[in-house]
Amino acid sequence: MRTEESAETEAPVMADVRSVGRVAEAGDLSPAGLLALQRAAGNRVARAAIARGQLGGGRRILARDKSLDDQVADLQAKISAAPTVTDPLKQEAKALATKCWAGKDADIAAARGQVKRIVGSLMANKAQDTGIDIAAATKDGEVEKSALAQMGNSTIPGMENYLVKMARLGGVAITGPAANQKVTDWLDANTDKIGGALVKLQGQGVTGMKQTDLGQEVLGQMLTVFFRAATDAEGDIKPDPLGKLAKLGVDAATGEIIADCDVWATYGARLFRAIGWDTVAYLSVMPDEKDPTDSSVDRPGHAVALVSHTVGQTTSYAGVSDFTIQAFTATTEAAAKQELLDLALDIYSAKGIPKKYKSYYVAAGAGGAYDVKILDPVKNGLTPWKSVP
Repeated sequence: MRTEESAETEAPVMADVRSVGRVAEAGDLSPAGLLALQRAAGNRVARAAIARGQLGGGRRILARDKSLDDQVADLQAKISAAPTVTDPLKQEAKALATKCWAGKDADIAAARGQVKRIVGSLMANKAQDTGIDIAAATKDGEVEKSALAQMGNSTIPGMENYLVKMARLGGVAITGPAANQKVTDWLDANTDKIGGALVKLQGQGVTGMKQTDLGQEVLGQMLTVFFRAATDAEGDIKPDPLGKLAKLGVDAATGEIIADCDVWATYGARLFRAIGWDTVAYLSVMPDEKDPTDSSVDRPGHAVALVSHTVGQTTSYAGVSDFTIQAFTATTEAAAKQELLDLALDIYSAKGIPKKYKSYYVAAGAGGAYDVKILDPVKNGLTPWKSVP
């Protein structure tokens, strides 16, 4: 509520403002406009106009006078209220994001925060492509990571969309699945592109949400979401040696690829090759004992893959066991082989690690191929790498 004193003070000021309307156009609070007002009516009137944020007809301060944070907040409100994010609104978002990002050298934290807010609003309001494009333009790992964080990937459609948008963020064009296209065919067509996008994003400093290595995190999510273990009734599923998926069955109800451990191993190795890793070898564990909970059946065998990546003089190793990807501490193949065996044995831990087993270790073939002899090592005359006891 205004006091009588403030009203009395304001009246002559506004009268002065009206009297100089020909000098300073109503609503003109630009530096030139304020200077003209100051010259015509004095400092007192100019200060009052600034404080009130209006002249003449009561117009408010123009958007150019608002802080970037306020402009971002206004844009977020517009995006949230819009039934559809129209092309003009998308262009407005891109322009404001560009303006915000131009200040990164002066205050990188503020610029990141402003662009993240714009991207987040777009991603949350069915304008993901625009949000991704804004994030991609920054080539900033933190901004790009924030864009990826807006998307779910725990279902097959969600993961497919995530991979398409992730690839777009990395400058790689991937088209989503066509109507009635099997997930096996879509992955066969796009695995290398997915890997290429991951390499680009990691090069820009994008990290995973739960672990540092974005590539290993996304590959693990893919192995988890797209595949399920075959039932006893579905029998033994034979893998393609190079991890191709086209011949594998797909669950009609869920869309999941029906897999055995060696399918996970071969496709996991293929995924790693797509991000620039080498396939070193495959290892199998063949228990020589009955199932602890059903003495009428033998404990099943298990197969895993060993992959490596060399940067300079340092080689890193990782293993693939079903949908689990584990980075190893080993820096030599001999040490990694033991970590790979430990990873393979862990699959049995719920019923107890086998007390009697043979493990076979076979180097990968051309192009990282899986040697099918390891599927029946005794029949194929393979020599065990390790026997227990």
